Amino acid sequence: MIGALRQGSRPVVAARLALMGVLVFAFVWKAATPPIPALLTALGFGLIGIAAAFRRPADRRAARWFDTAMGLAGALALLALAQALRLGHHPLANPAWEEAAALLGPLPGAISVAPFDTLQALPAVIAPFLAFAGTLAFFDEDRSATALIRYLALLGGAFALFGLVQVTLLPGSLFLFEKAYYIDSLTGFWVNRNVAGALLGVASFAALVWLLDVVKGIDRPRRVALLLREDDTGLSSAQLLPAALLALCLLALFLTKSRGALVATGAAYGVVLPLLMQDAAGRLWRGRGAGMGRRIVWLRITAVVAGLLSVGLVVLLFGGLASARLMQEGVDEGRLCFYRAAWAALRAQPWLGWGLGTFDSVFPLFREPDCGALSMSVSRAHNAYLQGLVELGLPFALFVVALVGSLLVLIRSGARNRIRRRHVPIAGLGVVILLACHGLVDFSPQIPGMAIYTAIFLGAVATIGLRRRRAAPQRPRPVDQDGAWADA
Repeated sequence: MIGALRQGSRPVVAARLALMGVLVFAFVWKAATPPIPALLTALGFGLIGIAAAFRRPADRRAARWFDTAMGLAGALALLALAQALRLGHHPLANPAWEEAAALLGPLPGAISVAPFDTLQALPAVIAPFLAFAGTLAFFDEDRSATALIRYLALLGGAFALFGLVQVTLLPGSLFLFEKAYYIDSLTGFWVNRNVAGALLGVASFAALVWLLDVVKGIDRPRRVALLLREDDTGLSSAQLLPAALLALCLLALFLTKSRGALVATGAAYGVVLPLLMQDAAGRLWRGRGAGMGRRIVWLRITAVVAGLLSVGLVVLLFGGLASARLMQEGVDEGRLCFYRAAWAALRAQPWLGWGLGTFDSVFPLFREPDCGALSMSVSRAHNAYLQGLVELGLPFALFVVALVGSLLVLIRSGARNRIRRRHVPIAGLGVVILLACHGLVDFSPQIPGMAIYTAIFLGAVATIGLRRRRAAPQRPRPVDQDGAWADA
């Protein structure tokens, strides 16, 4: 892994190390949620984004996705700047400015009710897009992208391992800081157990990619792969580390006691496992030829049944824990309070929103009197989509459609373009499903450290998936002749 990261010119290696280092900084400092680490993290990825602009990917398709990421970041920046712009007699100003002017005298208005908060929130919002673009630019071939995914798996494993130590020996520690919330739950280096659970779910997919790479012999040199028997299923020492990381992340996920993260991860694996089973059956069919007749039919049926059983097991494990906590604690009235207030705020300003980063200023205006004291943070709506609509209005809905649509097109392209490594874009699909589901009940996509970690993973998935498939030779060839890093 280290050798793959060192390949390339010195500036490229330096940029890779910088990207990985800034991620670690955000990781250990409460996911970069406090203002100072959030600003420093955004500054770091801003510099990486500037450097990436001078090293735009040479591959045409990768360059197109690089431009897409930069374009989405630019669109967000322009929207936030437009919201923060204060003008006299602003035609689109929030009505709150007119009410304030009636009391304080003439005031320049703005779309945002708190322009400074909007400008302060902007760097952390665009940092994940710069991280994705930087990954495409500096981890631009299979070796480095694969090494990056394994680095993310190791980072997630370290998070999980510290979390296990935390719940057993150090319940009041966040590694570098004192823990004040969720004392009975695993949160790792972070404050919120729900965000920690989502992170562990994403990290488990990074470990899964590593494990499947090893099982399929992706690391083996071409000639060695030809000599190995296809039915050699013995557990090798190379498989132990990724398997242990996968188990460690899932165990730690259970200990977070996060209902949302458990259900979202279960939903993601419920889609991914049947796809992996189908891919495995398809590869075996291609390898042994189409003349197996009924054996192929039964093989595919077995794969489907195994996938369904896996889904059932996932639902039983993940859904059972979530249901148990739901029965024990009941419906979270605090979240319902947030949702009602956010919905009222959205109805009041549906087109252009109240301003990026202003939810904590807007929430008290629409909070219902019977909500009572809330035990959770009031700075976020605990629904990423609802908060985005409140802050950015209708443009946010268009932005989400463009973002999710782009990711699905990217993953579909990777799944069609790769054969032996099709599991990589499939895992990317699992991560998209996980974050999309968890965003419905919590704010994990809004946390800088979480969003950047996910963006880097998806950037590495994109690099691997966008490699062109080599033309198949005309002569017959042995099964799995594809090279270690040049396979389809």
